[in-house]
Amino acid sequence: MLLSADSTTEGARIPDLGQLYVAPRGEQAATFSRMVFDVMCRTSPYLAWLVPKGLLAVWQIGTRMMTNGSYFYFRSTFNSPDAIRGLTAYRIKFDEFQDVPSDHIGPIEEVAGNAPAELKQIHRAGTPKTFDNPLEKYWGQSSQCEWHIKCSACGFYNFQDEGILRPDRYACRKCDATILPADGVWVPGKPQLLGQRNGWRITQLMNPNKTPEELWHKMHNYPMSQFMNEVMGLSYAEGQLLLSQSDIQRACNPRRKMAGVGALHNFPLTAGIDWGTGGMGAMVAKGSSRVSYTTLTIGGLYAGQYRVVYQKRFTGADAELSRQPAIINHLLTAFKVRCIFSDWGFGAPLNAILMNQFGWIHHNLFQLQEGAQKDMIRWNKDAGRYTIDRNEMFIKVIDDIKHQRIEFFDYQEFQEFEDDYTSIYVELDASKRRMKFDHTKPDDCFHSTSYAYFAALKLAGALSRYDLTSLVP
Repeated sequence: MLLSADSTTEGARIPDLGQLYVAPRGEQAATFSRMVFDVMCRTSPYLAWLVPKGLLAVWQIGTRMMTNGSYFYFRSTFNSPDAIRGLTAYRIKFDEFQDVPSDHIGPIEEVAGNAPAELKQIHRAGTPKTFDNPLEKYWGQSSQCEWHIKCSACGFYNFQDEGILRPDRYACRKCDATILPADGVWVPGKPQLLGQRNGWRITQLMNPNKTPEELWHKMHNYPMSQFMNEVMGLSYAEGQLLLSQSDIQRACNPRRKMAGVGALHNFPLTAGIDWGTGGMGAMVAKGSSRVSYTTLTIGGLYAGQYRVVYQKRFTGADAELSRQPAIINHLLTAFKVRCIFSDWGFGAPLNAILMNQFGWIHHNLFQLQEGAQKDMIRWNKDAGRYTIDRNEMFIKVIDDIKHQRIEFFDYQEFQEFEDDYTSIYVELDASKRRMKFDHTKPDDCFHSTSYAYFAALKLAGALSRYDLTSLVP
């Protein structure tokens, strides 16, 4: 309907404007032309006069021309874009864009190849479904505007998802006060792309004809994939990527910027270090050719939530391993960090420099080693370090990010680290008969965040619920 209203009003306003409507299937294009576009034109008192009459009128299902010369093509691209080649239009409107074959998009967009810049527009609309389709790809390359609903009670801006639904109202995820979708503002995830490729996510919460009761019913009766796609306009795929972009956006607090070095906080800070090779070769510690960078995460527990206040990826000149202990020592000292968890193995010599040369002795800095064990985390008294069940730790951290028990700073600043979280997936390790975590891109920031979070749990005396041996030093 949005495409129909947009197209018809533009055609009425601008004489001789050519527009192309594209759907994946012929039946979709024909239904839109006949049951939506034609009906709207004939029944609107503002548009009916533009519908031509007589034997010479061009008003068929595939092509319609208004009396002011504006014309509209309705085509499908299921098997091939060949039926669209040779057409000329100033504006292209893709519907159900997620189902358009990727190799058809280029030839179709050439229809507007010679359109004047001031008239040329390409619109892409649809339901994202999974994370692997053209709509999701183009959304990732857009301004990603989200409608954040402001809470009048506490001032928090709420991301639209199932977390704000209640049986009879919409509620603030921070204070649970009632919120109204009309009290929102558009917040671009990538403001640098505004005006170049604008993107908006439209949900059923924004529809005044939908009630909280109706959406609550859908949430509890639709399959989760259908609810997330059709109601929330969010991609969803079970068993694929574990953290989505929307999960990260929900976990980001738009009112909080990344802290400047040395900024004071009224809660104790902890840190996590994941040592890397600086992307200059094989990842020695893991025997992989993937790029790996050293990352540092600093944050602390506040009001039952772990707040990440600072994060750094060591790139460029800082990727030189010999420089990193001194830089990290400076940051830990400036933030007055109370406890540090750092990975062992490849990082052991660098941890030794921090402990011995810079004074972060064992009661401040603890090393973590992956081990085969039933407990999520256990103190190895003989080795003098913690051993962790990597799977169990990651499951907890991912769940806590999804439920905002871990909070990041403003998304516009945080998005440079986003891929470290959203590239993680799980698959079966047949040799060990258990699931294992892997990643398509570097995931170092996720590791350092996990370590910093568990350092905070230790500092708060909360590791005992995970460390069944009760041998926390």
